[in-house]
Amino acid sequence: MDKNLVFYMNALRTSFMQYYKEKMDEIGYQKVFIIS
Repeated sequence: MDKNLVFYMNALRTSFMQYYKEKMDEIGYQKVFIIS
């Protein structure tokens, strides 16, 4: 596989996970998840 493509996919996944985590924090999903 192309190294640039791998780098792009890793960057995309990292930024998506960070965005997802921030959204979950915003709505307090983690607290609810921990309780249930």
